[in-house]
Amino acid sequence: MIQARLHLAAVGCAAFALSLGCGGAVSPSQPGVVTGRTADGRAVEGDGRHRDLAAAKRASVELRRSLDEGEAEVKHAFDVALGKADPRKIGKKTPAADLVTFLRAKKFRVALGKGIQSNRQKFLLDREAKAEFNDGPGKGIPRKEHREIWGKFDELDMHLQEARVAMERTNQGLIKFNMLLMTSAAKIYADRHHTNLELDDTDYELLAELIAAQRRVEALAGLSTGLMTAYHVVIRENKDPKVLTSFAEETSKGFPTKGEASSADARAFVESLKRDLAGSKERYQGWVRDLWGEDEYSLYAKGIDDDFAKIEQLMAVEKGTSPDRPSAKASADALPIDGNAQTAFRGVVALATGDFKGAIGAASSLVPEGPLRKGLSILASLF
Repeated sequence: MIQARLHLAAVGCAAFALSLGCGGAVSPSQPGVVTGRTADGRAVEGDGRHRDLAAAKRASVELRRSLDEGEAEVKHAFDVALGKADPRKIGKKTPAADLVTFLRAKKFRVALGKGIQSNRQKFLLDREAKAEFNDGPGKGIPRKEHREIWGKFDELDMHLQEARVAMERTNQGLIKFNMLLMTSAAKIYADRHHTNLELDDTDYELLAELIAAQRRVEALAGLSTGLMTAYHVVIRENKDPKVLTSFAEETSKGFPTKGEASSADARAFVESLKRDLAGSKERYQGWVRDLWGEDEYSLYAKGIDDDFAKIEQLMAVEKGTSPDRPSAKASADALPIDGNAQTAFRGVVALATGDFKGAIGAASSLVPEGPLRKGLSILASLF
């Protein structure tokens, strides 16, 4: 569901962009006032700018609503950890710290999987521990007690599933949102140049709204990675489970999240898109490999090539021309295109390899000062 909500946010991003450009042309008159419509019904302002601010406002509201719903599901994973919500709708609400404490008291080995069959096993409980318990501490115990222990194990595993899904899907949502943001900016840029115009202050202010939304998704990706890291710190490092409770309680004070961006950020984004599209593609390909692995990269390669070819074509438009020729590839280290995606994905990779310090550091740099970062500092203090 998180992925679906963030997909809706990406769709909202696209709808937002459509309200700002991509149409035919009309004779210029007074800027800022809709004076006509394109052949397909889109609004055109008096100076020939294809923009409908009323539609942009509606799309902005929908974008925020989608992000709110996606965030609510990340918050749900935190509530599960605190015993305020039931994981995977199993009808049980038990703090994760209590589950870990119970299993350890029963001499049940609480550990994470080895990733033999799937890399995702590294983020869930090691089910081999069940057989070990049967042959060891659990041998001969009453059936009722045995069922209780099994139930607690399964419930804790559901906790981990909630956290893993949140981490995986928010990061997937981020990489999709980044592509939509680049495409949206390129469409507006192409439309303005096609009609012999430059982006104006209002264009940049509206693009800044999209960048602010991107930063909010980045924060959600950092928080979900932080929550998964908290589980791993307790389980893999055999830390006091109260650490997980302290982290979740403090971090939860920081909801709801927000993203901020300025017109200057939007200008930097467009400039970096003009200068460093080739470099951005290379980095984007690396992110997909990090998230899905080299073996599955081939499933996404053509789509990535097609998306960047579309952006390259749009950014090649000169004033008064149609977007129909490719641009020369520039080489520069212009990171405004990327946002903080590289940091977000580095955190996921660090966690998968057991680099808790790296995972916590990455997550911390994605969230603003305050409870969100303070919660992550609780984990950082352990290393």
